[in-house]
Amino acid sequence: MAERSKENPQAAMDKTKGGKNMRSLLTYFSEHTTMHGVVQIAAPGRSMVTRAIWVILVLAATGWSTYNVVLVISNYYEYPVSTITTVKFKGNLDFPAVSICNLNQVRKSKFENSTLSSGLEESWKMILDHAANDTAAIEDKLRELKNSTTHSYDEQIRELEKRLVQKKQDQARLKNRQTGTLRQMSDIRTFLDFMSLKKRYKYGHQLKKMLIGCTYQGRLCTNKQFQRFYNFHVGNCFTFNKKRKEADVSKPGPLHALVLVLDAQSEEYMRHSQTVGFKVVVHPQTDMPFPEDEGILISPGTATDIAVTQEIILRAPPPHGNCTIYSRRENLRRNMYAKEFRVGYTAQACQRTCYQKHTIKKCGCCDPDYPCPNDVFKHLPEDVNVTYCDSKETDFWEETSSGLWPSKAYVETLLETHPNLPYKDIDTIRENIVKVSVYFKQLNYHKVETVPAYNWYRLLSDIGGQLGLWVGFSVLTMAEVLQLLLDIGRHLVLRTTLAGHRKLSSNFRKGDGASQPL
Repeated sequence: MAERSKENPQAAMDKTKGGKNMRSLLTYFSEHTTMHGVVQIAAPGRSMVTRAIWVILVLAATGWSTYNVVLVISNYYEYPVSTITTVKFKGNLDFPAVSICNLNQVRKSKFENSTLSSGLEESWKMILDHAANDTAAIEDKLRELKNSTTHSYDEQIRELEKRLVQKKQDQARLKNRQTGTLRQMSDIRTFLDFMSLKKRYKYGHQLKKMLIGCTYQGRLCTNKQFQRFYNFHVGNCFTFNKKRKEADVSKPGPLHALVLVLDAQSEEYMRHSQTVGFKVVVHPQTDMPFPEDEGILISPGTATDIAVTQEIILRAPPPHGNCTIYSRRENLRRNMYAKEFRVGYTAQACQRTCYQKHTIKKCGCCDPDYPCPNDVFKHLPEDVNVTYCDSKETDFWEETSSGLWPSKAYVETLLETHPNLPYKDIDTIRENIVKVSVYFKQLNYHKVETVPAYNWYRLLSDIGGQLGLWVGFSVLTMAEVLQLLLDIGRHLVLRTTLAGHRKLSSNFRKGDGASQPL
């Protein structure tokens, strides 16, 4: 086997002083580098064919490793994530907020006795009178044209007959709306649009009348432990444990539940209210509930158990996701519910805020189905970057079961334990009264966490693996290359310096020769 050159880089550098070029440096590097294949190319005694084969192999391996390194880096910048789901036990769990909403938005007695209701009746009379006058005017014009003997008005008569048919159809529809469900729905919308939020509370169902019984973990609770909020679709809603003041739950099961006995007050339902009962929403204290889109429907005459399991979702921050953590200030800027109801960011609140903002921007008015806090939209930035998720989110899974309640045998006991119950016979009780129990199914929670699937350490490992596998390149090999570049730099500097000295010496000798006397 041919023996490698034992000349070191410094000796090769010294040769440059004697006029040699960088060949000695490159020869030393190629004979001593740890990079695979390069040594075989520069090994003494190799034939040209062997050297050519090794050059091809080195170039092919370098090209293939470069391609794989590009793929690895491209995969890293896609920022993939992995989802890790774990179930963790906890001795005490915070009881969630529980919101209840009667499905009837406005009490019938309050609506029929209001002055605005009579005003709406007069408005409907004016509309119908106006429609009748239009119909009568068309009929008079038709008679006039048909009785004319001087000219032919066939085309005008056909046009007026079409208009008369249309007007009569419109008038019939208006009369149906005046006495039907659509009329009542339209009236209630107009009725509420004229009201402030405080007045709307008064016309909805009141918790003091609806709450027949309440216990939490076996202890009595009252309507003072609920907070009221207004929903623009179902009316008054009431939240238990909104401020997280209630005791933590240390035991699961229905014996340690929040138990509510509620009166739906079906005699107060408007004609357009299709379903009697309540919507129950289990949610974190910081979230704004939207019973029109979520929650569990509870019907009178039933006892419903809601077994809850907590879920905590942790999402990877940017650049591995587009979710962010909003500060209190940012939440106030992006959430029209934040100031009025003291809630945090949620996707639904964000969507409604953006919808209302653009409604105001396009038409200069608010959609009455949502809040219209002018001070929020005044400071809402034009370039709101909508992010429909938060980096940390708490959710609850519900499992429901229900049965007929109360039984005939239990009616007497129910009347004894709830003397304030306004109904005495079982049929009326089942038409109005509902029982609901909310409790933790188990004292554990599900944690769902998204983490970067491809981090910086794995990137370095994969790059090192590709380079090491195909060309034998490592960190120490990189140090060898840097050392070579440093030696080449020294050589160039030294060669430039020597060239300058030679030129200066040559000029000096020429100058001495010219100054000698003839």
